[in-house]
Amino acid sequence: MHTFFIEEDNVFQRESILFKRKESSDTAILSSLLYLITGNFFEDFDLQEYKIIRQTRKNALMNYINHNLSYLSAWEKEISKTETCDVNLLQKKIDSILNEITQKEGEITVATIKSKDLSQEIYKLNDELAQCSILAGRYENLRSQYMSDIKRFTFIVEGQANGCNFQTESKCPICYGALPKIKEPSFVEASHVEVNKLLLKITDLDNAESDLICELNNLQEKSLKLTKKRIEIESLINAKLKPQINKLKETLDEYKLSIENHKESSIIKSFQHNMICDLQKLEIKYTCDMKYKAKEYFKEDFLNTINKKLQNILKCCLFENYANVKFDLSSFDIMVGEKSKLTYGKGYRAFLNTIMAIALREYLLEHGKFCPGLLIIDSPILSLKQNVEGKASDSMKGALFQYLLNHKNDGQTIIVENSIPEVNYDGVNVIRFTKDDKIGRYGFLEDLK
Repeated sequence: MHTFFIEEDNVFQRESILFKRKESSDTAILSSLLYLITGNFFEDFDLQEYKIIRQTRKNALMNYINHNLSYLSAWEKEISKTETCDVNLLQKKIDSILNEITQKEGEITVATIKSKDLSQEIYKLNDELAQCSILAGRYENLRSQYMSDIKRFTFIVEGQANGCNFQTESKCPICYGALPKIKEPSFVEASHVEVNKLLLKITDLDNAESDLICELNNLQEKSLKLTKKRIEIESLINAKLKPQINKLKETLDEYKLSIENHKESSIIKSFQHNMICDLQKLEIKYTCDMKYKAKEYFKEDFLNTINKKLQNILKCCLFENYANVKFDLSSFDIMVGEKSKLTYGKGYRAFLNTIMAIALREYLLEHGKFCPGLLIIDSPILSLKQNVEGKASDSMKGALFQYLLNHKNDGQTIIVENSIPEVNYDGVNVIRFTKDDKIGRYGFLEDLK
């Protein structure tokens, strides 16, 4: 009953509030709690049956560990095929390969820039070649025009030369009188002059075409050389540098895999060592310790339910780290994260012990065969204690009292405290001891002053 009747000197104790210091044994207390939960006295405890159960459990655990050891051994054997002995030397090779890859990638970058510059030059040359081709076409059209003009003037001269062989009518067809001869103009000399001019133009055109052909040949030769250089650079990149980098990366992956296998092998060996130690511990534990253990009867559902209740109550009581709170079966007490309650001061210990007592009462009320209807706590918030380290905050104290008020129907709750938080106490009986006959109540015993 001391768990539900917490005296002032025990409210901040370091041990679980379930265990009363220097009195009943832990096993007796836990058995009492088991009786409240299950209604079982455990008077029919059979040591022989208990030994069989523990031996079965031991065999199952040992088989499980041995199976895992076999799996790890096979895994390590497979890894050892590619594992290297000298990790430091392998790391140096990896660094060397990384430097070489960086160098090759730098060469690819330089070659790519050169190829891009050559492509721009080739583009400009092709543009100039296109312009020269257009100009050559124009020269050809102009030559054709010149040749047509020469043929026209030649036709004029030949026509005039052949016209003199025709006899014209010398008599008038009406009066038969003699007609005067008409002197026709001559175009021969003018035609000769025009033809000579055209021949000079054709000569100039021949020279221009010759220069244009030379320029075309030079441009085509430059374009071919630049194209050849670009092909050589692209061949260097695609046929040499990139395959070299790919080969280096493959080697790098092999080295990295070897290092990873070495790390895995170390981890496997550590696991194997731990498992062998576990086997030894199991052998010792299940051989030497065949006594009744009350904690083994607190199953998973009890732990899960208590954890949820502790987190819910602490959340309602504005405890900051309520999500990290759990119930530790070994100490049968609250754990905040990885920190034990022992690391807190008296104020916080009193607060957490009170929460633990409330959670146990709620569990018994909802899931137990029997539940004490009474909870008495003396100084849960240590309000007038001097030099109390690690005091709970005022908001937490007020939230704790408000939680008790909200659950006043869970059973009779008596809180003895020197100074209580300012909350609404409607619906509960607040008795103030004033040591004054006229105000409140003089003391706990009415007739004793």
